[in-house]
Amino acid sequence: MASPQSPAVVAELDEVVCSIKWDVSESLLFMTTLRGSVEVYAWPSMEHLTMIPAHTAACNAIGIDPRSKLLATGGADATMGIWRTDDFSTVRTIDGYESPLLLVNFSSDGRFIASASDDFAVRLHDSYSGELVQQVTVTSMTTALEWHPRNLALAYGSAGSAKTSIKPTVTIFLKS
Repeated sequence: MASPQSPAVVAELDEVVCSIKWDVSESLLFMTTLRGSVEVYAWPSMEHLTMIPAHTAACNAIGIDPRSKLLATGGADATMGIWRTDDFSTVRTIDGYESPLLLVNFSSDGRFIASASDDFAVRLHDSYSGELVQQVTVTSMTTALEWHPRNLALAYGSAGSAKTSIKPTVTIFLKS
């Protein structure tokens, strides 16, 4: 049996972390917080670089496009924010969600952002224009969301419901 190892780096924070994501170059670490911010740290020094005031409530989810040019956040304020990673300026805010966003994820080519809240829909937005290009209705809350590493195939998991006898599922959606 392997013995536990000591952590290589520990950063003490003043806020609860909701989600963590590395950039593609592995030089930045992004952490979302309950207060709605994205805290940006240099790796491996863990020097705090900046704080992005992303949402008015908890920042639940974060995604980074494959070229590390854009960052998407999903918040408990039922909005998705899209940010530039070179200067952390806002590209746009997308609203129209009925409940807090729980998941965001960029497609492998960076053209689309998939998002899900607990409103029984998976939405696909154009990464640059923010336009809603497709909405997929689901039978229960989406609990996982992941694009295929090379193709425009999106896998998402649904929680199911004991009340309605809907079983948890994983569905693969092919974007045409």
